[in-house]
Amino acid sequence: MKPRPMLHPDLPGVIREVLGRAEQPLNLAKLRSQLNGPYKVPAKLKDALVAMLAADASVYQWPAATAKAGPRYWTRSAREWAERVMIAAAADLPVAATKILSAVSKQYGKGPAEALLAELVAQGSLIRVPLFGGPKAKLCSRIPDEAAFRAELDAARLVIEAGYGRLGGPLPDGRGSVGREPVGDEEVLDALAILEPRKGLLVTAPRIYRALPEIAKAELDAALLRLQEARRVILHRHSNPQSLSDEERRSLIQDGAGNLYVGACWRVQED
Repeated sequence: MKPRPMLHPDLPGVIREVLGRAEQPLNLAKLRSQLNGPYKVPAKLKDALVAMLAADASVYQWPAATAKAGPRYWTRSAREWAERVMIAAAADLPVAATKILSAVSKQYGKGPAEALLAELVAQGSLIRVPLFGGPKAKLCSRIPDEAAFRAELDAARLVIEAGYGRLGGPLPDGRGSVGREPVGDEEVLDALAILEPRKGLLVTAPRIYRALPEIAKAELDAALLRLQEARRVILHRHSNPQSLSDEERRSLIQDGAGNLYVGACWRVQED
């Protein structure tokens, strides 16, 4: 009686090596073609191989290039790879959205790429240039002209606040109110001092926002960034923003260039 065929016990490690060397994700057929000798997977064990891949936390499933080819596998997360490539494609100069999409569509899929592009624009990782240029606007992962960008934001804010003023209510985020004077940097410093009198200790972003509920988050973020530039506070940057959910991102300080900060502390002045 022939022994029942089984997957080699060392196969997971071999698969990780194969996928780690691959220049792109591999579908099941291409992966099996690179497994030789004792690691060869016969057709009757394909389902067992799929289950093994699904159970391996270091192997990521990618969308199928075609329906017939089936899902693909790689040691890199599809979203993380696509986000990094898209941001890099727009790092030097503003480029058309189609060029950014073309950098990832073949591997990531057109639909998922378009959805990710919209998300990167919404969260500020990609900036429209000009900001209100409509369909003709290009995209850049940095702010190419800070003065022009600030002028566009200021003009847009006046229009938005005037519109909400006609409605007679607060701004959409519920923090600010129409007609309020812009937040002063000293006001933010006073709040930090109350929240944490000991200089050099971190005050988390959510605590800062809760302490100043009448001020719009965007205003507070801008004030904290000015204070950091003036070397009066230190902002603590999140080391892995790609791992955060949209809700978690919105709870942190943002600088408009894709960086997120978990909180702030008074800078201890050197003698």
